[in-house]
Amino acid sequence: MSALASIVGPMLAMVFAVAAAAKTRPAGFRELVTLLRTARLLPADWAAPAAVVLIVAEAVTAVCLALPATVRFGTAAAGLLLAVLTAGLAVMLRRRVALSCGCFGSGGGPLGVAQLGRNLVLLACAVAGWAGAAGARPSPVAWATAAFAAALLVRFDDLHDLLAPATARRSRFR
Repeated sequence: MSALASIVGPMLAMVFAVAAAAKTRPAGFRELVTLLRTARLLPADWAAPAAVVLIVAEAVTAVCLALPATVRFGTAAAGLLLAVLTAGLAVMLRRRVALSCGCFGSGGGPLGVAQLGRNLVLLACAVAGWAGAAGARPSPVAWATAAFAAALLVRFDDLHDLLAPATARRSRFR
């Protein structure tokens, strides 16, 4: 197993666990349902059931990624979820639908190209992880490295706002 594969599974597990946990809070769930309705990617009546399915899928994916026996399935599920979420985000951006998302419970800000890039990085990680996931048993160092990488990805929006030029910062910090 490559060093990258030993980090990617735990990192994705943490990212999906945080995402699922953030969406299970009442405010997070309401925000997700509103996002799904406003995005018009599904019929409006499907927004709440789709939100439940997404939360369950993220939670199951996180568990599968954390267990050595199911990490290969978990990376495949992560890749599929990320492909669907990234495609939905791309459609919303193409339609110029202005939405915000607290996908990781961070209070949310406008979705944009930076979030699309983050999702593509996560998707690439899932693909790389799947390719090297057979028999994955990450070491404590791999878990620690994964935790650091997951924290960076979960707080990506805040880091983006902090490091972006003042003219490119999102409105919630103005």
